[in-house]
Amino acid sequence: MDDKLQEIRAILEDVLAIDASGLTQDSSFESLGLDSLDSIELIVEAEERFNVDLSDAPALLTVADLLDLLP
Repeated sequence: MDDKLQEIRAILEDVLAIDASGLTQDSSFESLGLDSLDSIELIVEAEERFNVDLSDAPALLTVADLLDLLP
């Protein structure tokens, strides 16, 4: 799980220019300042990096929600 969390941190920092150093599984995307377009970009990047389809994913409110969907 730590590797996946590190990868999500990298996505947020590199692609979305968000300081994700304090990111935990319990962090909400809203608290990180993600708007709807940022959320889409996060999902697309996660799909590419983890080779997974998240198009039918339920609403992702926290980092844990996203981590639960990753292989």
